[in-house]
Amino acid sequence: MSIPANTIRKLYDLFPRVPDSIELLFFRNPARNPRKILTRILPSEAKDILDICAGSGASAMPIAAAFPKAKLTCIDASEGMLGVFQKRLARTELHNITLHKMSAEHLQLPDGAFDAALISLVLHELSESDITGILSEAKRVLRPTGKLYLTEWDPPEHGWYRKVKFRILQMNEPPTFPGFIFQDLKPYMERHGFRVEREIKCDYSRILICGKEHGE
Repeated sequence: MSIPANTIRKLYDLFPRVPDSIELLFFRNPARNPRKILTRILPSEAKDILDICAGSGASAMPIAAAFPKAKLTCIDASEGMLGVFQKRLARTELHNITLHKMSAEHLQLPDGAFDAALISLVLHELSESDITGILSEAKRVLRPTGKLYLTEWDPPEHGWYRKVKFRILQMNEPPTFPGFIFQDLKPYMERHGFRVEREIKCDYSRILICGKEHGE
């Protein structure tokens, strides 16, 4: 059973700060925080960056600070999440972020416009048809040499406390969570037109760096 994307959007409209609590619980170590790691692995030459389902800006804002010459386009379908993002942005001196209310499955953006696209802790919540739509659009708007940086949850292999903590997280996620998280994502991404070039382990998560198949 999967939850439609519009239902998830409505939940985030009602409870836009829930993801912030998750950040505090699971990404306390800066050295292994996937948001911080993204700022270290994005190529310096990336000038146009798209954050798909950007939420409240947890990934985009550190990247904008680390890459002041880059332009970040951040889209989300939830007005509640974008409202939190806008308030946070107003308290900073960042001027290289633009926010747009937009469906990730129907991006109102031109083909081949971005050097990098981010999708962070999103796909596990969605139906297969929604995922297909999002990845298809990500592929379309990336340049031939552009990269997709996919951050997803990853169950810990060691430590009973970490395993229990992750189990509690799983119990509060949609029914699609285990089927997506516990699969081998490399062939999965290949079926959607991406090749996984590198995988980076983070706290309770992993980042897959994906190129477009055959540089399409």
